[in-house]
Amino acid sequence: MLLNKETLENITLGHFCTEVDEEGYLSFHRFTAAQREYYAKRNPDALPKLSAAASMRFDFCTDAESLTFDYKMKLTSSRIFYGMDLYVDGAMVRHYEPVCKCTECEKNICFNLPEGFHRVTLYLPNLATFAIRNAELAGATVLRAVKPTKKIYLIGDSITQGYDAVYPSLSYA
Repeated sequence: MLLNKETLENITLGHFCTEVDEEGYLSFHRFTAAQREYYAKRNPDALPKLSAAASMRFDFCTDAESLTFDYKMKLTSSRIFYGMDLYVDGAMVRHYEPVCKCTECEKNICFNLPEGFHRVTLYLPNLATFAIRNAELAGATVLRAVKPTKKIYLIGDSITQGYDAVYPSLSYA
């Protein structure tokens, strides 16, 4: 099952808007374009941090065999790491942190999933911009977005962003 823009927006939590670039990558934003513009005028150095995928995650139920996608990222902090955490039915099954310490890259990744119907949560990098294309749930016959019953709006500093959290799922936000 290929995941189009609307489907990805539906399964992604923690974002206010999305953008598609000229290469077809879909990026998620915690701030509206007007908010990003306002903050960039006040402090241009803050703009990269505003673009990080902190507190964002894919959250859905499926019977897929794997989740595969191309992504590109760019570090938005002084830290030289980024990662993604995969949870299945509430338990972490994989922490992905590339060995290369590049500040910008394009890669393809495959997260294998256990057989059967499961809730899948993928926490996106908290210290990097993140954009995705060619997303696929191999072998999926069902895909259902998980929607929270409550929403919380967090305002804070780098700690709220999860600035030193190697595991994005373990930041308090």
